[in-house]
Amino acid sequence: MIFVWMFACQPEPTEVTEPELTPSPYIVEEDDPPVPALTNEQVGDAIGDAVNRLFEFNAAPVVRAYKAAADTTDAACPDYYNDGTNTYWYDYCWTESGTYYAGYGFLYEYQNLDGGDGYLYNGDYFYLVADVTNAAGHTFSGSGAAYDVVLTHEGSDTSAPHTVSYSVIQGVFAYDGPEVAGTWMTEGVTPDLTLSVYDVPEATSPYYFGQYLTIQGGVSGLGGDLGTVIFDGAIIFSEMMGSTCTLEPSGTISARDNAGQWYDVLFDGPTEYGEAVDADLCDGCGQVWYRGEPLGEACVDFSHLLDWSGRPW
Repeated sequence: MIFVWMFACQPEPTEVTEPELTPSPYIVEEDDPPVPALTNEQVGDAIGDAVNRLFEFNAAPVVRAYKAAADTTDAACPDYYNDGTNTYWYDYCWTESGTYYAGYGFLYEYQNLDGGDGYLYNGDYFYLVADVTNAAGHTFSGSGAAYDVVLTHEGSDTSAPHTVSYSVIQGVFAYDGPEVAGTWMTEGVTPDLTLSVYDVPEATSPYYFGQYLTIQGGVSGLGGDLGTVIFDGAIIFSEMMGSTCTLEPSGTISARDNAGQWYDVLFDGPTEYGEAVDADLCDGCGQVWYRGEPLGEACVDFSHLLDWSGRPW
């Protein structure tokens, strides 16, 4: 009875009401929105500097550096595996000649490989997350992919002889050996950049020849007031390839200042054969936008992008 009495006299539970929460606004109004610190001319100059050096930021030095570091292998180092699609190495080991492998990677070397699509492939492609040190003590460190390949087409009833070249850098790479002296790899810049170029020699086709270039990605660490330049789907091609405006590409090119603010420049070039471009807009200048507000025009000399044959690097 005592137990029942104690149980019966317990206080009734009280309901706890949580305080109502009012969410903060998704977009917070700024009291003092930042104003552009740089002029349109500075933006155009920064993009122009990147354009003039664009072909320097290719994958060839990365491939050369990796091959210089991974100069020897032997039966025990590194170990190779096959997952049914790719053959790759994965190991932490020393070769008898003194090359050290630490991580994972693979390298494909194309030498007149028939791709089954009418093209012969030549060049190199690798992917790795690794450090590799050769016997001379020079270390290649990388995480990502590099692709430096040329496709050659001898021509057909429907296509003139031409080449297609690709340079792809995706990731971060470093090497301290002499094989990359004088290249971007010694400058502290970081490309994350895909270049695709198509070239038809004039001698092979009197009506359809010239250059076609697409650019995706960018480069950081360029220095100056705008150290990063990004190309978003920029396309430029020659008049005999069907361009109605060779003075500027299509797409957006953006530059970031040292305070982290972006300046986006929209250019008016065509994206395909014969696409009409207003003659007043074909002037090498694009509309500058800063935080959604137009600032006027920035002008760039893009002639360097069409001043090559074969491939530009």
